[in-house]
Amino acid sequence: NPNPNPDPNPDPKVVELNNQAKHFVTNFGDEFRTHLIFDYVDEAAPAELRFPRMPEVRLEVGDELRQTRRSIDLRREAGTGPSAPHFLIIGAQKAGTTSMYEYLAQHPMVIRGRRRETHFLDWRWREELEGRPGRQLEWWARFYDEEAHHRYPSLRAGDSTPSYLLAPHLAVPRLRAMLEHGRRRMPLIVLLRDPAKRAVSHYRMVTDPSGTPAQKRTRGTAWLESDLSTLVEDDIAALAAAGVDRGVRAAEVDWDRFQSQYLEKMPNNHGSHSLVLRGLYALQLRPWIEAFGRDAFVFVRCEDLTTAEGVQAEVDRCVRHIGLRPHKLDNTKASNTRSYDRTPGPAEARLREYYEPFNQELYELLGWGEDKWW
Repeated sequence: NPNPNPDPNPDPKVVELNNQAKHFVTNFGDEFRTHLIFDYVDEAAPAELRFPRMPEVRLEVGDELRQTRRSIDLRREAGTGPSAPHFLIIGAQKAGTTSMYEYLAQHPMVIRGRRRETHFLDWRWREELEGRPGRQLEWWARFYDEEAHHRYPSLRAGDSTPSYLLAPHLAVPRLRAMLEHGRRRMPLIVLLRDPAKRAVSHYRMVTDPSGTPAQKRTRGTAWLESDLSTLVEDDIAALAAAGVDRGVRAAEVDWDRFQSQYLEKMPNNHGSHSLVLRGLYALQLRPWIEAFGRDAFVFVRCEDLTTAEGVQAEVDRCVRHIGLRPHKLDNTKASNTRSYDRTPGPAEARLREYYEPFNQELYELLGWGEDKWW
């Protein structure tokens, strides 16, 4: 507490009582004083936190700061930041998207949305707001903590909906219209996995008898009575009928035909579909890259997330892509994994044969060397 009987003519001074949750400062005078707390940055700190790269906040006379344990924002900048989401994880399903979202959520400048998968660009698109990108952006922001992002514009939040990659005919034009309206960019993150293993994992997830009623509804029931080999052959045949076949490069696919005969027939309320298509990464990525440019993306192989060091390195790449400084992860364990017999069967062998030329096209598209091949 301040001295109850101070000297009537004291020299103005600063007294600080700081015990974590309580902070009180007085200078025993009637004039403003500058209160400075000096600290130092340890030499072991990342280069981004040391001079001359350390972050700065420059104040003008009369500026007020809004400071939390995670952020520092100027009060006058409230509401000036872009609305959430600030980055997208667009796919692929069963390639580590849940884990990446959880890793990024450990960053002090990232806060979670009300949903991890908003499905705003596909299942939850507001048809009545078609042609009004500003209103669509406002609706999308409702999946996030709007008050926090208004008060603290330096905070970030992401949407992790892996079905976006699968549906470029829906997601790409919708996202592009909103970004052009807001004159902003959107960092995009794509996780990719050996497509044969991805398909097996997808099938095991959808046919898993465990789970909540809501999870089972989202997975769908269409595959419960079918074996994996039958589903693989059925989807390969459906793709061929729509003009997607071995020997046909992604750039040569007739998209109008593919869209009308395959994409537009996909269900929009469950995940029991497109078993083989989801692993044709080059085909799905081309419309995205053509629309937003290669620099909008960072690509992560699921196989590079198998060690703590690998996880940290890949998350650091994603964090920098979002525009934040790297942060050491507290937990590098994978999320949303399940146990099943991983012995390769005939269906996986068939998938591996089918995907081989499509994988080669992906390696060319992304500039991947042999060390990244499946």
